[in-house]
Amino acid sequence: MCNLLKAGATVVVLGNVVASGILFGAHNDGVLRIGGDLHAQALILMDHDGFVRGQINCQSYRDDDGEWRDALEDYLFDGEDDYHPITDKLIACQRGGLGLFRAE
Repeated sequence: MCNLLKAGATVVVLGNVVASGILFGAHNDGVLRIGGDLHAQALILMDHDGFVRGQINCQSYRDDDGEWRDALEDYLFDGEDDYHPITDKLIACQRGGLGLFRAE
């Protein structure tokens, strides 16, 4: 299982990214740039600048998509007032095989 958890750093990949886990960008320092396609379990960008030039071949969500609580499972948040999901809970659920996104 492979996760890329990044915050406060710039990551630039000129080609495709293939990951078996979550590609997760947090906080507003640094950027994520992928020059090709992305294949992962999920792409989560919380208050983070990210761009994929090619196709995103996984479920994805970022701040501009709407309310996090509308997209992600309740157990990823500590309290009713939490705006963003808890990072450790995202990773633990992914490792444990629990879903991150609400069923549509």
